Amino acid sequence: MSSTYAFPENPSPYVRAYKKLYDALNAWSIDLIMDCVADDFVHILLPKSLNKPPSTRAQFETMMTKFLIPTLKDFKV
Repeated sequence: MSSTYAFPENPSPYVRAYKKLYDALNAWSIDLIMDCVADDFVHILLPKSLNKPPSTRAQFETMMTKFLIPTLKDFKV
């Protein structure tokens, strides 16, 4: 069974924000992804047992650019 979701014609601000991030991730565009990330963004990697400190917005952008996007660019959300 397959199902599809159609975004509403007049979505709420939350749905618009989600759709913007969804589209950015599907495009694997660092500019579009980072446009969805607030200036005070903090990325926390779990589980804490990995002992990885929180990353700033700039550190997150570097990680996305150098590792995640090249590694997962063919993956579709």
